[in-house]
Amino acid sequence: GRTDRVRSWLSFKTHPLPPLLRWWLASSRGVEVVSEVEFATARRLGCPVDQLLVNGVAKHDWLGKYPLPHLRVHFDSVRELDALLPLAVRCGWRVGIRVHVPDERDARDGRFGGQFGMTVAETLTSLRRLAEAGADIQSVHFHLGQSLHDPGAYMRAVKFVAHVCDAARFRPRFVDCGGGLPARPS
Repeated sequence: GRTDRVRSWLSFKTHPLPPLLRWWLASSRGVEVVSEVEFATARRLGCPVDQLLVNGVAKHDWLGKYPLPHLRVHFDSVRELDALLPLAVRCGWRVGIRVHVPDERDARDGRFGGQFGMTVAETLTSLRRLAEAGADIQSVHFHLGQSLHDPGAYMRAVKFVAHVCDAARFRPRFVDCGGGLPARPS
C-alpha cells in the first residue's frame, strides 16, 4: 500500500521540545506551528519550508513579516484571508481553509462549540476568492478541540467538510484532521 496518503505533523504547540523537533525533522515529517514564536523557533532549528505548516488563529498579525515562497498556510478566518491573500499569491503559498465543524467543542466546557474556523458561507466565499486570485489551494482543515469525543465525531466532521467542498466544487489534495486524541480519564 501507499504510505504517502497520511502525513503526520508534529504539533509544536503541544510538544515544544527542540530536541524532539530536530529528531522529527530528520525523519522527513512535518511540523505544525500556531504562533510567531513557534514559527521562528522551528525555522531557527532548521525546519525547511516544505516541512512547515502554519495553522492557528491571528496569524494575520505576524505572518506577513515572513514572505517565504511555497509556505503551507491554513486560513482560519476571513480577516486572515483579507490580510494575507496578496502575500500568499505573490509567494506561491500552498493554502487551505479551516472549516468550523459542528462537533468542535470548547476543551474547558463541552457544552459550548469551539469558536475557530470559518462558517460554511465564509468557507465558500473564501475558496472562491482564493481561486479567483490564483492561489494554490491544496487543503481543508478542521479541528475538534481537545475534549473527549464520541467515536463518530471525526467521521461526522469529515462528512461535513466533504459536503462543504462539494458545494464549493473543490477537491482538496489534503484533509487536515486537527486536534489531539486526549487521554481517557482514569
